[in-house]
Amino acid sequence: MRNGAPFKDGELPPALTAIREALGTRSGGDRQFVGILGAISVYGLEAVTKACTEALSVKAVSRDVVLNILSRTHDDPDVDACAPIEHLPALTVAPIADCRRYDALLKGGEYAAR
Repeated sequence: MRNGAPFKDGELPPALTAIREALGTRSGGDRQFVGILGAISVYGLEAVTKACTEALSVKAVSRDVVLNILSRTHDDPDVDACAPIEHLPALTVAPIADCRRYDALLKGGEYAAR
């Protein structure tokens, strides 16, 4: 990944570059850095850069620290409502959770494994 096309000529903000270099010396560091990069699509480059700067300032460089800073300083992004799937029939009766059916299976009911 370190020599991948996006990183060869691409310019990262200094905080992201510093995080990348610090994580590059650790086992699993590339995976952690990818996790930080993934947060850019959710929070934006500026927010992730600020979180990286904060993590560097307290000398706590890890994906988990950066993501924790982001979750503390930003509201969760809005999730789009899912549209109903058109090819499935509409429910006419709401499903009922009935654990007694499971209990019947455990007791050797009609459909118990034999």
